[in-house]
Amino acid sequence: MEKITDACKEAQLPAPQFIERSGGILVELRRNPETLGHTKERVSERTAEDFGIEQGKSFEIICLHPEFSAEQIADQLDKTPRTIENYIAKLKAVGIIERKGPKLGGHWEVIGEKNP
Repeated sequence: MEKITDACKEAQLPAPQFIERSGGILVELRRNPETLGHTKERVSERTAEDFGIEQGKSFEIICLHPEFSAEQIADQLDKTPRTIENYIAKLKAVGIIERKGPKLGGHWEVIGEKNP
């Protein structure tokens, strides 16, 4: 586990998630958000245009820190967690993001561009 974590750091990738499942361990590796930049930049721009600048900023934080909770995003934007939960609900409703894994220890995943 330590070697995998060190290799991810060396490759500048997000930290791996180690999940105990069915008597074994599942290792979840994630891509670097910067390597997905073009799609996320387009979605981020459209999110800001369609929903407003603040919601666009929350989406950018999710892209950079998919492990962040609504409370952590709220701290970054100086908003209430409830406001961020509303932003997230709108992003989920139009199919831009979805939650993977449990509430504690899970992460956000960008699905792609929403329909025009």
